Amino acid sequence: MDKAGEHVVVAHGAGSSPEVASTLLPADLHPRAHWTYLRDRSGDIHAIVDSARQEAEPGAAWLMGISLGAHAMALLSAERFVPARHLFALPAWIGEPNATAHLTKIAGDDIANQGIDSCLRHIAANAEPQHEWITSALNMSWSTYSRSALSSCLHSAARSRGPSFDDLATIIGPTIIIGLADDPFHPQDVARQWAECIPQSHLVILTMDQVARHGSFATPAVTEILSSWT
Repeated sequence: MDKAGEHVVVAHGAGSSPEVASTLLPADLHPRAHWTYLRDRSGDIHAIVDSARQEAEPGAAWLMGISLGAHAMALLSAERFVPARHLFALPAWIGEPNATAHLTKIAGDDIANQGIDSCLRHIAANAEPQHEWITSALNMSWSTYSRSALSSCLHSAARSRGPSFDDLATIIGPTIIIGLADDPFHPQDVARQWAECIPQSHLVILTMDQVARHGSFATPAVTEILSSWT
């Protein structure tokens, strides 16, 4: 396929937005391709998979996702058996929801009980300087939700099943897995497990400082791998 005709489909995380996804995974990672950033406000992984499936047919060459979006894209890729290039950033769990998923539920509870503005102020007040990019991303996305919609979205995500070990093992094509050090919502050990399961995978563990310096996941370690694909 002509590289200029390739299609990149990106799914964002629960409670996030296409605008945040396009900041963390900017289109200049593959400037000759057509990029589609999906929008989901439900947190329903089945809805995200369905939306991605429609956008990816008859065969998007690149599937990317962040957090819950990574889960959805991995499930889609596992069911399609179609070779593709993948970038899965910040996977949170494997299989049935676990203690990490429960943290997402607690975040939804906090939103429901305290409100979005109160939660954002609390996060900002306790954020380290290298975490400011997270605060900025949450402000950008959460401000577009109502309290009930955001809480519902996070609760739905917390109930969702992630890809199983068997699902991950069936994914075909070069894959980058991005983990983040010191992120309790997206443990780097989960990223390592994904990379161990997926054939042709490359694991990149980023620090908060690295993402803050570059303003995205487009660090040299990631762009070097992507450039070899284009």
